[in-house]
Amino acid sequence: MNYSSRVETFLQFHSEILNNSRDIYIYLPEGYDRDVHARYPVVYMHDGGSVFNIADNSISGYSWRAEKTADELISSKQICPVIMVGISNTCSRASEYIHRSSINRIVHNSSFGDYTLNAEACGNKYEAFIIKELKTYIDSTYRTLPDASNTAMIGSSMGGLVTYNIGLHNADIFGKLGVMSPAFFWDDMEYLIPEKKTDQKIWMDVGEGEPDYVIRSQEVAKKLYRAGFEPERNFLYYKEPMGIHTEKDWGRRLYMPLVYFFGNIGKPVSMTLEGISKIAVECKDLSINPVIIYESNIKASIIKAEYEIKEKDILDVSEDGKITPMHDGIAKIKCRYKSLTAAKIIEVNKNNHKTVRINIIVNTPENTPLEDDIYFGSFTTMPFKLVRTSMNTFTGVIECKRGSIISYRIRRRENGFMEGDKTAEAADVRQIVADSDKTVNNNVKNWKDTAI
Repeated sequence: MNYSSRVETFLQFHSEILNNSRDIYIYLPEGYDRDVHARYPVVYMHDGGSVFNIADNSISGYSWRAEKTADELISSKQICPVIMVGISNTCSRASEYIHRSSINRIVHNSSFGDYTLNAEACGNKYEAFIIKELKTYIDSTYRTLPDASNTAMIGSSMGGLVTYNIGLHNADIFGKLGVMSPAFFWDDMEYLIPEKKTDQKIWMDVGEGEPDYVIRSQEVAKKLYRAGFEPERNFLYYKEPMGIHTEKDWGRRLYMPLVYFFGNIGKPVSMTLEGISKIAVECKDLSINPVIIYESNIKASIIKAEYEIKEKDILDVSEDGKITPMHDGIAKIKCRYKSLTAAKIIEVNKNNHKTVRINIIVNTPENTPLEDDIYFGSFTTMPFKLVRTSMNTFTGVIECKRGSIISYRIRRRENGFMEGDKTAEAADVRQIVADSDKTVNNNVKNWKDTAI
């Protein structure tokens, strides 16, 4: 008999509370059918249609492939066997994932300029659906450990927001919260501050290539520390140096909250100081990101660190890593965390302007229709049309803030086909680190004929 892991599908699971239906995906670990008396912790995951490879319907073209991550962690005994439940979203995703209505909510100074959010809140009903209908079904159908210490919830983007809100409201039900790239800008800061520390473990992360998500995430992380959550013991925060807003990134980081919740992270073994190394006095919003690496290869950023700088006339660094440059010169920065130390050299120079100029060159395949325009389709800025300079070559120029990370794919038509690999599957997202003026060449191999 085959005792390997599997993903079961419950098509159109109906909710009386929400008066709608959605597909539910249930991962059962290796040995579930063999060890008939064993019971398992459960991880509930939002946006379930892109969590498992079997249910890949993500916009980015990737799934989290959570079943592969779980298989590897379980087989290597890094975590205990767990059940995972992928909860598909619906056309009411925005409403279901917020607890307070966002009507004409303006997001200022984003990568895309100011924009407006509009959605009526249905988060309380979605919360009730999960607790009263879905969890009740899962606990009665599968051999679970239903208590809070064995029940986790994980989500990304708006799924991270709803995980945070549902979790903190129900600490007696969900003892472990994985809050990944949370879209906290959908909510008011006053509602994101916990009144008191709860008896939970919280993992929070964000990518430096997600500028609209970083600031709020760091603010909430600081509030959690001040509320009494302690690093390592019940809270870890990680700002991934090149992380962006895609399922592939969340899937790659998924092992970290799983090990934090259901394994042993081990001792901190090394530290690096991430961030840009060349700045100007006019660069006032850059920071250092001190990253700790544990024995388990889990990584975490230090929200409050101790910095030592001899050249304080050149720059200073606050305990949260914010850099304040004052004069041209070179400064050496040292950071300490427990028994670990790390150093970084930063150059302050008037020629390191606040913005950098990136020249984009794109070479397209011969099957590109002549009538189609080619666009630089960024994840962090509005797409713009490139200029044709020859039959299959297009160029353009972007100016962006020094230190920013530009994540993008090349597109045919503004909202049309995205670049693909040799087999016409979605190509990997490209990235540019805007640390200096530069020219970037992009060779498109194929086109993925799926409009996005």
